[in-house]
Amino acid sequence: MMTIIPRLCRIRNKITNQEFKVFYVGTNTGRIYKIVQFMRDGEAKSKLLDIFEIAANEAIQVIEISQKHKSLYVSTNHRIKQIALEMCNHRYDSCFRCVKDPYCGWDQEANACKPYGIGLLQVRSTFHSLKIKIITQMLPHIGCCQRNE
Repeated sequence: MMTIIPRLCRIRNKITNQEFKVFYVGTNTGRIYKIVQFMRDGEAKSKLLDIFEIAANEAIQVIEISQKHKSLYVSTNHRIKQIALEMCNHRYDSCFRCVKDPYCGWDQEANACKPYGIGLLQVRSTFHSLKIKIITQMLPHIGCCQRNE
């Protein structure tokens, strides 16, 4: 049986005014699951974004979010770990993975994942504004396929 410890962080994209809920779920096996929830066509959808190995076979005891330090603090019985909420350039090395994280956006000129801002690609805001049904799990962001020359 797996024990879970959930924590919630709300993110509002200041550019598109779209709200996301990011859940960080700790397990008794030392993992943190990062899950994003968003609205599409009036219905709540969720997607697993990432899995962090914090401490193999050690139960996660406490998860706390600090908006001030933009960090997630995780502890087991034997260690404490700090994880940046906006770890875009440290975690995602491809446009396809980067644009799915509401904290991040892909910079086509620098070919790098950065904390989301004006001019950066992000899958949710683009697909949301198109108001058409697209299965984002199967299709990449169209901007990820374009190359600036």
